[in-house]
Amino acid sequence: MRAATSVLLPLLTCICWGHTWLSAAAAANVQFAMFSRCPDGQVHNGTTLFTAWEVSFLKCASSCSLHPECNSLNVCPTATDGVVTSVQCTMLVDIAGEDCQGLRPDTRSSEEHCFYLERNDRRCQNGGTRCGSRCLCVAGYAGDRCDRYIIDCQEAVEYAASRPQDGVFLVQPVGAPRAYHVMCEFWYNLTIVLARDPPCVDFSRGWGEYKTGFGLDDKKCNGQIEFFSGLDLLAYMTSQRSYQLHALHEYNQYNSTASAYYNGFRISGEAGSYALTYDSFTSRSGVDANNGFGTGTVRFYTSDHEAPDSCASARGQPGWYGAECKGYSPFASSPTWTVPAGDVTINKIKYYMMRL
Repeated sequence: MRAATSVLLPLLTCICWGHTWLSAAAAANVQFAMFSRCPDGQVHNGTTLFTAWEVSFLKCASSCSLHPECNSLNVCPTATDGVVTSVQCTMLVDIAGEDCQGLRPDTRSSEEHCFYLERNDRRCQNGGTRCGSRCLCVAGYAGDRCDRYIIDCQEAVEYAASRPQDGVFLVQPVGAPRAYHVMCEFWYNLTIVLARDPPCVDFSRGWGEYKTGFGLDDKKCNGQIEFFSGLDLLAYMTSQRSYQLHALHEYNQYNSTASAYYNGFRISGEAGSYALTYDSFTSRSGVDANNGFGTGTVRFYTSDHEAPDSCASARGQPGWYGAECKGYSPFASSPTWTVPAGDVTINKIKYYMMRL
């Protein structure tokens, strides 16, 4: 079954993101924490806050971003046969002189050169001189490649010094005006854009919240984070890469699962009411091949954005609906899914995006 048819705006700053759970306020702090990098082999004899071993340069800078007293850090990778296996991060209170003056050479081997990172937002936001000519984005870009975030969780692995830990990340596809939160599971480099444990968090929201995403400030349910990354993010992501959407559903009090796989999953822009299309559908656990988002032009509806068919009012919940307002909504207060035994009430939903 196939659902019917469906700028570069480079950032001028290096923006930092983390891979632990962040509140909205903490995420904002990370977002604007820019780091300049001095040449390899130089470190700063500053006042040390603490030293920690991390999995990547990304995690070092993220930790510094979240610490109110951390202004700079020495990063010392440990390598085996040229492959970084861990990173020693020394968080510092103070900053070095302009243009990397006042630094000392490090004493480690050539394949394990330390380097110094400095938070630009603490010194350079008012036009101060940056530390040297190189800039390190936390995503792993160096040199002149500091104009954007990672696109998705797969790119987080491609540019990190070592495999990051699962958690919440900021992603920003090319052309997107801002960054969006997703969850990353790195065993298969999956980008999670929807996580639900109904009915704990209220998903009966308006067009504006579904457009930009929501959930980071809401309570956790059964210890789980619930969120939706937003329609805009899905539109930007799927316009640049080919993805498979894996819709995973748990029911029978989490003891049973049913999966649907939409290959070539795409979402149009807002002007097209975030119309949903896909190239092919497969399933596991005996899910009916016709089960899913409906047929015809599958648009997104909310109670305050009903044109042209008033589907959200007809169905009593936001979601993607096709002809005659038919289709399954993952955002229902009590979502159901069809399995061979009939319709079941879903206890948990996750939407995984994976590159094809």
